[in-house]
Amino acid sequence: MIIACIISFTIGAMLMMCAIGLMSYQKDKKPRNKVHFYVTVGALGGLELWIGKPIYGYNMWVADDKNCSFLCKAGDLYSKFNLFAEDFHDMKPGEIREVFLNLED
Repeated sequence: MIIACIISFTIGAMLMMCAIGLMSYQKDKKPRNKVHFYVTVGALGGLELWIGKPIYGYNMWVADDKNCSFLCKAGDLYSKFNLFAEDFHDMKPGEIREVFLNLED
């Protein structure tokens, strides 16, 4: 009887250590931002910010699927997202550039 209790305690302790190890492994993963933001320049030279990658067709940028959406025009880039329009002065019409936003404010 006492041997069965010792074996049960040992197996339970080993399972508990495995569970603690798995939980600590899960907490070490850093959260990743899987959202991509893009700045585009239209045919007339206006900057636009998109969430998801748009496609260029008929001299304008359009959302290609449900994972792409228009966010704002050039005037709101700084006030809403801290992006400076001067940083994109070298872009040509029809060009796209991926940007990284700090969303932890």
